[in-house]
Amino acid sequence: MRDRKQVESIRKPRSRKTATPEPRFDLGRDSDAAPLTRASLRELLEELNGDNALSNGELFSYDSLDRVQTFISLVAGRKPATLDEPVPTGHLKAIKLLLRTSRREKKQLFTLIDPLGSSARATMEQCSITTTPRDPEGARIISKLARALANEIDPVKLRLLDDMASAGDQLTFAEGLNRRIEHVNDATLVLFKRGLSSEDQLIEVYDKISINIRSLSVATPKSEPAVAEAIYCHLKTLGLQHFIAEHRDRFESNSHIHGVLPCDELIASFCKYLTKKAGWLICPDTKIVSVRECQLFMESLQLRLNKLVTGATGWKTVKTRHMKNIGLSQFILRAHAYRSYDETDPDAKCISVVDMVAALCAFAYGQKSRADKELEPPYWPGQESQGKDPEQLLRKGLRDDRPYQYQAAFQFYYYKFSEYRAALTHTTGSYRAWMRFQMARLDVYEKLLKLNDISAIVKGSRQFDELCLHGARNTLDQLSRRAM
Repeated sequence: MRDRKQVESIRKPRSRKTATPEPRFDLGRDSDAAPLTRASLRELLEELNGDNALSNGELFSYDSLDRVQTFISLVAGRKPATLDEPVPTGHLKAIKLLLRTSRREKKQLFTLIDPLGSSARATMEQCSITTTPRDPEGARIISKLARALANEIDPVKLRLLDDMASAGDQLTFAEGLNRRIEHVNDATLVLFKRGLSSEDQLIEVYDKISINIRSLSVATPKSEPAVAEAIYCHLKTLGLQHFIAEHRDRFESNSHIHGVLPCDELIASFCKYLTKKAGWLICPDTKIVSVRECQLFMESLQLRLNKLVTGATGWKTVKTRHMKNIGLSQFILRAHAYRSYDETDPDAKCISVVDMVAALCAFAYGQKSRADKELEPPYWPGQESQGKDPEQLLRKGLRDDRPYQYQAAFQFYYYKFSEYRAALTHTTGSYRAWMRFQMARLDVYEKLLKLNDISAIVKGSRQFDELCLHGARNTLDQLSRRAM
């Protein structure tokens, strides 16, 4: 016979712990069904409050979602949902991700990721622009958010967007996409320079194609992208949007120099000296030294180069200052080799006499013209004051322990270098027309990126690049027929 305890244990079910319901609104869960299934903000709040998300014991309320919904409205075009309104679960997952991230991180999330034109201020120092960010914590937050949102997006679409920038592991998305834009710009430059020899003709074709580009309109997609996709696109392209916006603001100020004094005879005399020394003809634009050997070459000729800089600018530079400028100029000359010739081999001969003189003139300008008045101090959310002296900012970026390069300082010197180079070669008009063409292209790309729709961005950018190259060929054909 069974004893009484055994009988009681059969009759009474054992008490079980209540199972915690699995979260419904985590990214990556049932992603395929997310566009088809709907739920309400009330259900999302129940899940959030069940997770005890607030450390102070308070519960999330509808008002707690206000900032997140405002951000989604700006980025994805969705008006804030009411408490019991059925919305796609993917939308609710994005709200939960952003809300939890904003509560968990020390940084002000929306100050970091808000779209330009709302509360955000354009800055070339935005953390997702460069491979070595000035704000590593901000870059980490944006990257983590993008990875989470990617779980809700078709992998084929993700590959399309990545392939568009061809960034790989060595470049950020912003750097990769900017490089793609510059490659098309360079292809247009080569096309025009091969087909045209006159400065006036170059100005005409650049300005004509720039006007045509600015007349283009960007078509809005017929259907809105999913919220997760829209936010993902926004985060991936935000760095380049910041870069374009501040580049536009700085375009006019970066294009100003005090002019170049007549110095063709001085440069010709210097080239004659080099020709005699080398035993082969050297002209002002002959590529004579590599990036690796450039500094030693310039130091060995520092007296003659100093005389050229004085002849071009009218400013005298003491020897110690001039030698420092030779060292600083190497950073600009390396960038010139890569940007102008796509040259990464440090032993390839790609630097000319004009390049060296222009780089030194850029630094002489910085020292003689109160350049700090032209340059706004670097800005990023949560920054400490960095000062506004462009040379000091450039030097900070050359330190091994902090390799971040301040973009605004680099742009300041690089565009002064480009202006001096154009003036020394008597091509200022075509150079500035070329810059207007590049800015017109960036303006269209900015509009494309703000669509926050992967298919629309990829298709639109491909069509736009083809249209620019086709337009350049047509413009050349028209000039040829006119000349006949």
